[in-house]
Amino acid sequence: MGKYNVKDDAFDPVHEVLKNKLAIMDPEELQSKERDCLLIAYSKAALNYSEDHVFTEEDIRALHNLFLGDLYEWAGTYRTVDLSSENIRYCHAAYI
Repeated sequence: MGKYNVKDDAFDPVHEVLKNKLAIMDPEELQSKERDCLLIAYSKAALNYSEDHVFTEEDIRALHNLFLGDLYEWAGTYRTVDLSSENIRYCHAAYI
């Protein structure tokens, strides 16, 4: 089993990756790209938010889009499907 267990059109079960804007099919390459995007998002977010900033729902969606928007169409939107992973416990979509 790959990183995710999900029944969603956004998941490519053959390559075991989330379908992405860059058409990356290799799970390790995609994970590396996600890691690169996270580092960039950290840097940008550090410039936009102060220590005492009170985060809103819109901020969280904007940060998610900042992190994954270059890779995924759905970045910054609410998840509508459940997903799971061996190592990560995700909230059910209905509760988001």
